[in-house]
Amino acid sequence: MIDGRVETRRLAAGFVMALALTIAGIGGCGRGEEKSKGKPGGNRAPKARLEVSRLVGLSGLTGIDFDASFSSDDVNLTEELARRWDFDGDGTWDTGLSRSSRTTHVYDQAGRFRPRLLVIDSGGLADSIVGPELEIRAPCPPPDFALTDINPHSRSFQQRVRLSELRGRPVLAWFVAPTK
Repeated sequence: MIDGRVETRRLAAGFVMALALTIAGIGGCGRGEEKSKGKPGGNRAPKARLEVSRLVGLSGLTGIDFDASFSSDDVNLTEELARRWDFDGDGTWDTGLSRSSRTTHVYDQAGRFRPRLLVIDSGGLADSIVGPELEIRAPCPPPDFALTDINPHSRSFQQRVRLSELRGRPVLAWFVAPTK
């Protein structure tokens, strides 16, 4: 690795060539970033960035999309950073380490949550960020009403059944309205 040393060479006819070289991309597969580890001014902690698709949702129904793809580092590319998520902000990580920068989470309970993201680079340096407050509301209860079977050929003819008793099972219903 050449670190900006000046190389001087004598060329024919009295010309002198002086070069100051810094080789970038060592270990980086030629992607152009400069790799420096363990030196003063070397690897710095990554910068965690978190974007959230929506701030309000319904428990059990709304998927909240989280995007950490704008997190950055001086050594690693964004897709090389490891991430982990604490969706409810309770201080316990809800996921293991992953290189995926996007995830979706459905909250099971209503409440207010402050999601947290941890980003770790290949040198073990880390940064975390707390996202905006999310408001997860309880969904409206499903409607509940009774149906009376009016089909004379049905086994349940003239029986009254509550919709809540049929939840999760297919229901075939005909509605008859009086004509004018």
